[in-house]
Amino acid sequence: MTQRRNTISLSDITLTFLSSVSSGHLCAAFLAFMTGHEVAGLGFLSVWLAAIVGVLRFGVSEKLFQQANSDLANLAAFVGYPLIGMSFAAQHYTSLDINVVFIGFMLVAWEALTRSFVESNKEAAKLATNIIFFVGPIAAVCHETKDYVTMGALAAFVVAGIVITPHHENRIGGIRCVDLFHVVIGVTAYMFAMGLGGSA
Repeated sequence: MTQRRNTISLSDITLTFLSSVSSGHLCAAFLAFMTGHEVAGLGFLSVWLAAIVGVLRFGVSEKLFQQANSDLANLAAFVGYPLIGMSFAAQHYTSLDINVVFIGFMLVAWEALTRSFVESNKEAAKLATNIIFFVGPIAAVCHETKDYVTMGALAAFVVAGIVITPHHENRIGGIRCVDLFHVVIGVTAYMFAMGLGGSA
């Protein structure tokens, strides 16, 4: 158990650093705020916060931090990533006058509602939310702007979520799936931030 916790904690540290670079604490927060994408910066920050609490959960006390880690991970999935996707859409489809802040508020309410769902329905809701508000908008914008780098990041993110998955025990090439998952989404977070800032 100790070895498993240590390796998961190490991957969370990696994600914490990479998401910091891409969200609010280093590169991408600076980039997001400088290009007027504060809401997207908050989306990246939610992933960063979940990673920090993940370090505390698996590196310090699972009993104390398990619920907080789970809640923040759900917040990142239901609200954080969709805010990033909708920021891409709002920037590109200006004629639609997309209010990302209002959408964020509705996503928070939606996440709260799904807490009463059984686990299988909650996972389905999480998947649908990210397809509609994260994957779809970024894919559409990247296709229209021919941004193949960000499109590649999106493809890697989807592979991480569907193929790799954050499973604690399974391994790919000797590497725990949860570790590989965290590294991939950390790297793609940086690429999304660069893509959003670069397309301004």
